[in-house]
Amino acid sequence: MRNLIIARTPIVMKNTIIALFFVASAYGQSDETKAMQRALLIYDFSNGAITIVQNSRNVEYFNNKFSDSYQPFYSPGNILAARQAKFDYNYNLVNSAYSKVYYQELINQENIIELSNWKNKVNSFVNSKLTNVDWSVQTNYAVEVREYFFNIYKRENIKKEIILLQSIDNELNRIKREYPGTFHKTDRYFEILQALSDLKKCKPSEIENISFRYGLF
Repeated sequence: MRNLIIARTPIVMKNTIIALFFVASAYGQSDETKAMQRALLIYDFSNGAITIVQNSRNVEYFNNKFSDSYQPFYSPGNILAARQAKFDYNYNLVNSAYSKVYYQELINQENIIELSNWKNKVNSFVNSKLTNVDWSVQTNYAVEVREYFFNIYKRENIKKEIILLQSIDNELNRIKREYPGTFHKTDRYFEILQALSDLKKCKPSEIENISFRYGLF
């Protein structure tokens, strides 16, 4: 066990040193505490948090409610072609909804667990209910299944996190436009990282407070 800990320590230290060097070179070392806080934020969120923020756009909300949109079915004239087209349409309705759930990621620790449990429930449903469905004649069922998969996005705590992530994405895009090439050196960028840090550790009921605290709407 001691050898394992020793083997890992240099890697952790190396990453931390890199983060500290980045901050020191960008801001100078006049405020050591601030530099350390920023270094830790960079270290904490260097592995995918910003990607999760960007991918939050895969889920849509309108007027604070989950919104699902898909193209209506248009049938070709040929009967056989129409049957195949109907199969593809209904299958894609279900499959695209499944993908939107399966590949969704969150940051809040409690919401991650809730989403993971829902993914397991969806997978069980797929394996038990959808293995022998003839999608060429099951449009209504495809829509019902789609709506069932998306129930997770109607839960208040999940909705609040995704809406916050989308607000963060808006703010990141704004400072990228305003400070091209140097946005990652701005105070606002580190406020956003701090907001993500708070989001990770807070209770789901406190997510809305983060929006107000950091002006993310």
